[in-house]
Amino acid sequence: MPNFDFTFFSNQHLSIRIRNKNLEEALKLVHGISVKIKPIVKMVFNNGDVFYFDDAIVEKFINKKITYDELIGQLKCTDVIINKTAFTTNKGIEMDEGALWKRIGLKCILIDDDHYVECEYLESIFESVEFQIN
Repeated sequence: MPNFDFTFFSNQHLSIRIRNKNLEEALKLVHGISVKIKPIVKMVFNNGDVFYFDDAIVEKFINKKITYDELIGQLKCTDVIINKTAFTTNKGIEMDEGALWKRIGLKCILIDDDHYVECEYLESIFESVEFQIN
């Protein structure tokens, strides 16, 4: 695995930057401290690739229960976003402001273990989960 620089974002306005590590090394470091700044929701490679950070999937990868390709396939996305206003999906589902979504192209998927909600990405409703890096 090649080395990258990574930035991990929490939805509590915190970020962690890890330099010159491969993905497995970076995930082990962040997974070990994610309890303190939970939840980490997004990781960005220095090449621009974006991934949703899912603790359960990361743990499976660290414990060698899934492969690198399976990890990438499950987590890679266009962006991790929140809806900045309340809205109703085209299927009539009312969403409160501040829900967390995984964006894949123009499709947004609600990050919720209990409900599957999908809607179209609209720039007027959504914004990226990114914060000032210190």
